[in-house]
Amino acid sequence: MAKITIGSIVHYVLPNGQHRPAIVVKVQEGNNKLELQVFGEGLVSKSNVEYSKEPAPGTWHGKEA
Repeated sequence: MAKITIGSIVHYVLPNGQHRPAIVVKVQEGNNKLELQVFGEGLVSKSNVEYSKEPAPGTWHGKEA
């Protein structure tokens, strides 16, 4: 799978379980956490978002970490 880099598009899972597209603005090396700009109803910044192979609220997925 492709490596996650700044500008990559991933999915962010909202607390209600809905998925939103998000652009990576920072990659935290070694721990699979990202800083994201999440699109949907406006633009929302999220920090320290963890990867989850099984989509769960508050996590990102869409490409292998």
